[in-house]
Amino acid sequence: MSLSDSNGGKRDITIPKKDLLIEGGALGKGEICMLGVYKYPTDYNDQNAYYGGSLFMQDYYVTMTMDPWEKNNATKYLLMGIGPKNPNAELGKKQYDPSYSKYDP
Repeated sequence: MSLSDSNGGKRDITIPKKDLLIEGGALGKGEICMLGVYKYPTDYNDQNAYYGGSLFMQDYYVTMTMDPWEKNNATKYLLMGIGPKNPNAELGKKQYDPSYSKYDP
């Protein structure tokens, strides 16, 4: 999959097949299998907006900020950063997992 921005920037990301499907029960749709990517309903001119959800991005760090929008009256834009997660990172475990040996909230 490729993500792109309005300035021509582009980043390819790989999403495992297991992360593209959702059990229908998770969405109150019964025992069916559903594709976890949906076209985002928008009134904007860009009709290529899609919603991927948290399962879709669980292997990536994602950050978003409105700083340029709030600080610059001439140019209004949002920033998004994306990168693969470090599987050895212990950030969340240390603060949020009481069963982790180095737990320290």
